[in-house]
Formats: sequence, C-alpha cells, structure tokens
Amino acid sequence: MTAWRDFVINQGVTFEEVFTVYDKATGLPRVLTGYTARMQARLTVDAVTPLFNIVPTIDGPNGIITITIPKATTLGFTWKQGRYDLEIDNTVKAERILQGYISVSREVTHD
Repeated sequence: MTAWRDFVINQGVTFEEVFTVYDKATGLPRVLTGYTARMQARLTVDAVTPLFNIVPTIDGPNGIITITIPKATTLGFTWKQGRYDLEIDNTVKAERILQGYISVSREVTHD
C-alpha cells in the first residue's frame, strides 16, 4: 500500500525530508540494502514533462530515505502545485511507496 503525504517546498531554500520505511509485518525499519529510489513531480499525473526528477538517497540497513532538493533548484520553481510519487527498486521488484500533492511557497526575500 502506498502512503500519501503532501509536501510544501519553500522556494529559494534547500528542501529536505527524511523518513523511515517500516516493514508491515514486523513494524521494524525495513532493510533497503540494494534498492535505488527515484522521485518525479508533474503538474498533473498525465503531464508529459516532469517538474523535476530527483534521486533520493537510501540508508539501506536502517530503511531511511532522504529527499533533498538544493536551494539552486528550488529557486527556479515558479509552479504552484503538482503531483509526485517516489518509487524504490531493487531490479527485481519496483514499489511506489509515497505519493501526494507537492506545492511551492513562493519566496519574498531574495539575495
């Protein structure tokens, strides 16, 4: 089952979210050694062009995924809201583990 979580990205600052993936059967952090992750956002689910593509980092033994979007990237975000999903893959099995709406809070203070 895919978890649903909405995100707000503050334009012009580094966005970082860290979360742990848990094993449904044991309730313990899931071992993600050997997995890769990918995340995309689009204005709509059917939009052809992604708003962004990122590769989150995975701490495999501890089941921790870190999503990081640097300041230089968020500075260029001028869209208001889209949809995203995050998938993990170990070449045998791909899973969508997180999805939701993603929006941008526009920056007032500039360098």
